[in-house]
Amino acid sequence: MALLAAGTVFAQGEEPDRRLFELIAAMALDEGLEVRERRNAMRALADLEVPEVEELILRLSESPELELQVCAAVCLGSPRQVRRHRALLERLVASWPADARGEAQIVREALEGFHSTYWKDAVLDDPALKRAHEELRFPLDDDECMRAFTTLLHSEDPVAVGIAFDHYQSWEGLGHVLEDLKPAEDRLPEVLARAREVLRRPTSPAAVSALNLIGVQHAEPGDADLLVAVLAQTDSDAARHEAAWTASGVFDKAGKDARLVAALGELILEPVSGFGLAKETAIRVLAESLGADADGPLLQALRATDPKTQAHAAYWLCQTGGLKRHRAALVAVAESWGGRAPARPWGEDPITLVLGES
Repeated sequence: MALLAAGTVFAQGEEPDRRLFELIAAMALDEGLEVRERRNAMRALADLEVPEVEELILRLSESPELELQVCAAVCLGSPRQVRRHRALLERLVASWPADARGEAQIVREALEGFHSTYWKDAVLDDPALKRAHEELRFPLDDDECMRAFTTLLHSEDPVAVGIAFDHYQSWEGLGHVLEDLKPAEDRLPEVLARAREVLRRPTSPAAVSALNLIGVQHAEPGDADLLVAVLAQTDSDAARHEAAWTASGVFDKAGKDARLVAALGELILEPVSGFGLAKETAIRVLAESLGADADGPLLQALRATDPKTQAHAAYWLCQTGGLKRHRAALVAVAESWGGRAPARPWGEDPITLVLGES
């Protein structure tokens, strides 16, 4: 408990008391103590950004005790420290048992860093972009991180642009590696403008990341045109899913947009691709955003040939009070399933929702 309290004091960033610091450092190095105590001592010092602590942790990473090795590696697992100590960390990880989990797995993930949300299998061919991506994942400082981000954001490679959007949007991206978030926050108008520029070319592979970036939070009424174009031209289920979510932001701020409602309705009824996340999201967004005003496309979905589409439409019609408005249609489709619902949206049985009250 004393070590936990000391760690809390050290984490406040004030100049450490030298006597307390030296005592705990000595405990971490004392081979006569239990490994657990030595590990707790190391953790108490880990948040102190002084050269002596890094030297101590590096020394403990060479301990023959696996538990101390792993703890030291975790302490060296921030993106900036990974950049400086990658060779050491990779050597340690390679020496650990393959079935080592827990904190060992945290170190393995730290070595990989955050690649992206939608481009994890992509490789940037341009050496400058590849280097910028590495610097973005493992920057030495905030300035280098933002320079690398800018390089990717304004490149002509759509994958690089998509990766930049993912790093801006994800909590694992800029929010994880930057010490000061203000430089990134100040760039929001520029980043959103770049995202909308990408969406004006809706066949761009970066469209899915641009849509995820804009999302509900940053959607504007004028984005309806962009979303209609994306929904009409892309065959990516992920991009259409993100477009549908972004549409909910447009509806929240501009009300019912007939063109966007029609585009989502066409997506729901598309027979080729089967029932995927994009269709599920489109049905939900129409129902949650428009309520009874979404009855038109949802009734069309209820009459679709795909039973899963029918089930999701039935569920959301019930959520918006549609059972009172369209009881006969809902009962007919529920009875056509023969006692077993083809899907259970949100764990609910649409047969029970419909026939249980009929």
